[in-house]
Amino acid sequence: MANLKEIRNRITSVSSTMQITSAMKMVSAAKLKKAQDAITAMRPYSKKLTELMRSFSGSAENNKFISQRKLKNILIQNNLKFSDNPIYLGYDPPYKFWGRKNEILLEIE
Repeated sequence: MANLKEIRNRITSVSSTMQITSAMKMVSAAKLKKAQDAITAMRPYSKKLTELMRSFSGSAENNKFISQRKLKNILIQNNLKFSDNPIYLGYDPPYKFWGRKNEILLEIE
């Protein structure tokens, strides 16, 4: 059986460990808050960069669906029947910044 001195040492050791753990929790909470604030501050830059990249990639305003709608309207005006499953062809090469095209194939019945 442990004597009284060993029990007191163990109690002070556990108490000290609890204080250290509590301090570490506060430090990690402060670091987390700082990181979250940094991420929140970067959101406007991220949105603007995404918008800029989309304008260069040819996918701004969802061009694929706008082009598909225009093509379908032209076919309907000319009384042509077509399939409902369009085939999307690739974009021009990614290093072509202006005049990029997104081609769509619709099978005419």
